[in-house]
Amino acid sequence: MGSHDCHVFMQRLLPVGIRHLLPKCAEANHLVIQFFSQLTAKTLRRTDMFQLRHDIVQVLCKFEMIFPPAFFTSMMHVMVHLPEEALLAGPASRRAEKSVRNRAKPEGSIVEAWVQYESLTFCGMYLKDVETAFNRPQRNNDGGMRKEKLSVFSQSARPFGDPGRGESFSRNDMEVAHWFVLNNCDEIMAYLDEHEEMMKREHPSHLVAQKQVNKLKSSNSPTYSDELYNLAFGPIRAELFSGCYINGVKFLGAARDDKLCSKTAVSMSQVERKYKH
Repeated sequence: MGSHDCHVFMQRLLPVGIRHLLPKCAEANHLVIQFFSQLTAKTLRRTDMFQLRHDIVQVLCKFEMIFPPAFFTSMMHVMVHLPEEALLAGPASRRAEKSVRNRAKPEGSIVEAWVQYESLTFCGMYLKDVETAFNRPQRNNDGGMRKEKLSVFSQSARPFGDPGRGESFSRNDMEVAHWFVLNNCDEIMAYLDEHEEMMKREHPSHLVAQKQVNKLKSSNSPTYSDELYNLAFGPIRAELFSGCYINGVKFLGAARDDKLCSKTAVSMSQVERKYKH
């Protein structure tokens, strides 16, 4: 019999045949057959899967009242996890047909595919310096946390595409961007508190911070670093990329995003403003 014939025999004809031969098992067998009929359907509903997850426990309890403990092997316990697997991975028929390479012998193709998958999975755990499913980077890998000491330079983000020409900031944009970075760097909060009274709120300027950093540099202070110097003197120009990977999410630039149906050219940073200018 083919695979389809087996399903018809098990789910349609068998309940009728054993109804009079095994009257004690008729109800439990009917519930199991109904369970697999709904589980192997082409279309699954989440509400049905939640109900099956609850019903299969009661079905196994009915079997425990009929059969001895030796009957309940690991294969019987697998039925408890099948509704949860269907909720996570979808219909079983759709997952199985991905492994079919030979349409004339689908069952053998599925078995061979699973043997290959389990063999590669087992061997992949012991292979060194070889890219496997266990050590393969994510598709939208952002490069992880960087090794810079200051938090503002150690954010996980990786731009992609060829960088465009450098865009110069206007004076107003530069001051706003610079202040945004300075006000969100925990390592320099002590300097901001120290010079809070010296900063001119009407005409913001970071010359005080620059003089302080130059003083630390000339005195060979251990708190001085190149990152702190770059942070104090602010940005010079901006590089334009076609997109960026941030926290496993791919963001496209507006020029490329306008051509797509799904919009991803949105990235937001929350900040609390401490000083008013």
